[in-house]
Amino acid sequence: MAAMTPVTVNVGEAGKELREWLKSRGPWLFVFGCAAVFLFIPQRWAQALGIDQLRDRHRAWLGVAMIVAGVGLLVSFGGTAATAWNHRKRLKALQAACTTCRRRRRRSFPVHPREYEKRNIWTRRMESSRVS
Repeated sequence: MAAMTPVTVNVGEAGKELREWLKSRGPWLFVFGCAAVFLFIPQRWAQALGIDQLRDRHRAWLGVAMIVAGVGLLVSFGGTAATAWNHRKRLKALQAACTTCRRRRRRSFPVHPREYEKRNIWTRRMESSRVS
């Protein structure tokens, strides 16, 4: 019998990939769609496809899978909404920090808001305002 060589597995990296996969909408949408189709397909179609006995036997598990996938979808959409809300708050703060043109009565950005984030101007400006 051959000697087994130890294999190193980076559990932290695998856990991070699993978390990212679960945050995405794809798997949740797939499970939710499949469970909904199995649960709500008409009896006549289920008999034609041959899934009527399978559906009747596992109806409770299909319902649980549909509820869990629905919660997963809500969580993934909630994460998207939180990201959008944080982006909106950051943009409002940038707009408040920019100068106002008196003649035209409109805000003018020294640079585009995306450039602010790229150049990290906002954090430098905040640090300088804390010092003075």
